Amino acid sequence: LISSKKTFLIARDAWKDHVQEREEMQLDRGGEAIILAGAMHILSHKVDMSLYPMFNANAHPAYQYFNADKSVALVTGQSIQNNRTTDRGNDNAAPEYALWLKGKDKSMKNASLFVGQKTPMEKLFGDKISLLPKSLSDLEPPTKYESHIVIRDSYDKAAATVSREQVDKLHKKHNKEDVVVIEKMQNGKLVVTQGDIQNVKGEYKVHIIGHGYKDKYGTEILAGKDGKLMAQGIRGLEKSIRDNPYAKLASVLLLNCCGAASSTWGANLVKDFKKALNNESVKIKSRN
Repeated sequence: LISSKKTFLIARDAWKDHVQEREEMQLDRGGEAIILAGAMHILSHKVDMSLYPMFNANAHPAYQYFNADKSVALVTGQSIQNNRTTDRGNDNAAPEYALWLKGKDKSMKNASLFVGQKTPMEKLFGDKISLLPKSLSDLEPPTKYESHIVIRDSYDKAAATVSREQVDKLHKKHNKEDVVVIEKMQNGKLVVTQGDIQNVKGEYKVHIIGHGYKDKYGTEILAGKDGKLMAQGIRGLEKSIRDNPYAKLASVLLLNCCGAASSTWGANLVKDFKKALNNESVKIKSRN
């Protein structure tokens, strides 16, 4: 990204030479530029001039100082974490919008935050952006998974209720196109009722909802399937979205919707599932 554009390091010496720097960047070279600045030059909206009398009071936040309608900023997740309780002095500032960006490893473990005003952020990211809270302490951390697949594997009112609640929770944190819903119909067939399985991207989590119980042999079952059968179903699901090289199964939640099983239900099903799936990179949990 940086190698393809002009790069500048700004705000040296308390940004006392900001006029010269701005003129240099606006010479007839034109085009886009990457401007490197300290995190607080981006996150702060005002400077305490009694503490820093040599600072330029108009130089914060840096990305808005040059062109707020066209510029956005990228701040590392660590810088966001380090300044979560910092007073940004932005009570009367124009609204800012944000979007977490995956790290170089294609995960949210080392995410960074894009920040900007609405017009340039919408131009870059469409409806994926969200309003940035005035205080960074109120900012939602990056979500672990980029996509979710909710499978309602039992056809009844209880399963439908739990499935709907699970989907509603996900919609509060994700765009609808990032949540795929698959439901069992009365004829027993599984049908995609929301989203597109081919749009699943990044690390994704599968939520399997059904009735959990123990059969006469003591084997733990969910929606009529033991761990081996469930693993076969997950492998089939993985094959259906392999056209996307960046889509990777990261987690599976086995959700018992009926509550009739004992509080210990699920532990053995998870073990059976893990053994059959034979993929240590996938996290598998159960919940009643």
